[in-house]
Amino acid sequence: MRLKVFPFRKMGKAPVDLSFKCIGSIADVLHKEPNEGLRPLKRNADNKFCSQALRLNNNLISDLAGFTLTIDSLLSDPSHLAWLDLSFNHISRIDKALTELHELRVLYLHGNHICKLSEVDKLGVLPFLHTLTLHGNAVENEKTYRDHVISVLPHLKSMDFSAVTKQERIMSQIWHKKITLSKTKRSPN
Repeated sequence: MRLKVFPFRKMGKAPVDLSFKCIGSIADVLHKEPNEGLRPLKRNADNKFCSQALRLNNNLISDLAGFTLTIDSLLSDPSHLAWLDLSFNHISRIDKALTELHELRVLYLHGNHICKLSEVDKLGVLPFLHTLTLHGNAVENEKTYRDHVISVLPHLKSMDFSAVTKQERIMSQIWHKKITLSKTKRSPN
């Protein structure tokens, strides 16, 4: 399987790159100018960016309060956001706003502060999510980390920049059934 390291290229539009801007809150995004890239960013008549990719990596973001309002103000069509890089921030939980990005295909969350595997379960509602990074979070130290993520996100093609193999998918399904069965046996009738 060949992985696409820069999936935003396939989307045809330059990403809105707000990385390394010392952004502390999502509201600060609207007061920053994006970094210049190889391809020029296009704006619509309302001065919103025409892009399906957003880079907010290497900032100081700890939560995503106001994320929906911010991307509504920033992007011409926020409902089509397909690629989001939130890596190397201070995020400790997966905000509901991320679960509302139904066109999201690529999500980078590596190098944050996510501690609970149950946080990853929230992403199960994203039907097109095929690439996810979580390494560099405390959650990766959980014994069942990779099995758990693949079982709750069975459509993943890549996790932590490694292809999800057919064997891993099968093993995670077996693992998930085993865990579900043991929980059923323990619960009182």
